[in-house]
Amino acid sequence: MSAVRHHLRTQQEFTAYLARVGEELGPNSRTEPHSMYGNLCVALVDDDGRRLIAFQPDRARSDEMRIRALLPDESPIAAPVIGVSALEPRHVAKAIRSRLYPKHADALARSHEALTAREAQRQRHEQTAALLLSAYPQAEALSDIPRQGATSVMLNLPGTSHVRAEVWPTGSTVDIQAHVTPAEAKAMLRALAVHHDRQARTP
Repeated sequence: MSAVRHHLRTQQEFTAYLARVGEELGPNSRTEPHSMYGNLCVALVDDDGRRLIAFQPDRARSDEMRIRALLPDESPIAAPVIGVSALEPRHVAKAIRSRLYPKHADALARSHEALTAREAQRQRHEQTAALLLSAYPQAEALSDIPRQGATSVMLNLPGTSHVRAEVWPTGSTVDIQAHVTPAEAKAMLRALAVHHDRQARTP
């Protein structure tokens, strides 16, 4: 005997069906309204607080749906999604447990790693910018940054000389633009060479 396929053609039918799926997932699961570009759509919050978005991408295939497990808003990782047929609700709940939950757990772990790395990069960036700003009392941070996520530090020297240091988003690289006299440029290059020489001699 072939499995019964439910054709869900209205939002009311779709919501009622997902409510039955929620009952299969746990006694405290609940549905909540959710909109998505005019498609039939509903949010399903399970017993563990996972927020699942069920939607029908093709109204002509009313017995098919996709279910996406949301990640934190700040996550750079794409939320996992599975496609399922609208069979009996227990079959959809089983697919969620066996296919979507493992993908969601993996995505959460990768999201945590990415957010941790992003925060470490942000701290390096701020530390580098603060280091440059503290080196010269006259230095100031600028907001007109061509590279997204970068910080530009400007040092105005006597006369028309100025140096602009752009800290890359990673905080590990700095671009230097200098409008200085030839003598000042020579002094800067000499200081840089001395620094590198000392670094090379350091065991």
